[in-house]
Amino acid sequence: MKKILVLMTLVCVVLNLSAQEDSKWSVKVGAGLSSLAGSDTDGAKNAFAYKVGVGYELGISESFAIEPALMLTNKSFKVEGIEGTINRYYVELPVLAAFKIALNDEMKLIINAGPYVAYGLFGSDIEWDGYDTSNIFDEFERFEAGAQAGVKVAFGCFEVGAEYNRAFTKATSDFKQYTQGFGLTFGYKF
Repeated sequence: MKKILVLMTLVCVVLNLSAQEDSKWSVKVGAGLSSLAGSDTDGAKNAFAYKVGVGYELGISESFAIEPALMLTNKSFKVEGIEGTINRYYVELPVLAAFKIALNDEMKLIINAGPYVAYGLFGSDIEWDGYDTSNIFDEFERFEAGAQAGVKVAFGCFEVGAEYNRAFTKATSDFKQYTQGFGLTFGYKF
């Protein structure tokens, strides 16, 4: 019940923010690599990952904005000894502070950074240590929190950029493993 109440509150806040004059909705897609980082990651390798979702730019001033988004994010990795890719899918809520630098009348450089929270929805069924796991989140944590930083160029209604994210919460309770990812992004504002 608390989760539903928090989600409804977030939706109301975002809808209320849409009344702001310098604010815009956007759709976003991204692709890149993700893996596990940390001291207990022997055998972990990068794997293809992607994300898709919607965002909102709340214009505070000509050179500063707050950018929340709601994304479906794939956080994958490969491990030696296991065939295929281990996929975990999260709903992710980043809230980024964005600093805008005008390059000319039509183009802006945007540097953004901030925290994110994510909740695991579903993922791969894998055989881990000799037994079948029906749900990836029997082994991995569903909740994740971390930081994201990026740089992008905005021109007209379009944005193209690169971003990096790193979890501060452990991917598993047994090891010092943290999710990280790097990717290229594309957005369209309307």
